[in-house]
Amino acid sequence: LALSDINHLIDEVIGLLEHQTLFHGIKVVRNHSTSVPLVNVDAAQMQEVFMNIIMNAAQAMNGKGTLTTTTKLAQSGSQPILLFPGSCLRLVVFVRPAQDIQIFS
Repeated sequence: LALSDINHLIDEVIGLLEHQTLFHGIKVVRNHSTSVPLVNVDAAQMQEVFMNIIMNAAQAMNGKGTLTTTTKLAQSGSQPILLFPGSCLRLVVFVRPAQDIQIFS
């Protein structure tokens, strides 16, 4: 485990995937908070998790629509609100001050 920048990990995964044929009809929107602290994770495993989630999303979207990734510092008691209108998927990563990660898709 090492301190890692979650925004950077997600960006690297998107960079690897967005040139694949499946992603040609998908608009990727990054909504990454600059206030998210470094987190103590296995970077390679987290990238694998993000890659699987994003690939599954693209397949479920049939290669069309908008995929939004969002990172933010979770506030105490905060609950994610996720909407799935039409051909859209939103991946939200909450980082708690204790540096735990929760992923909602």
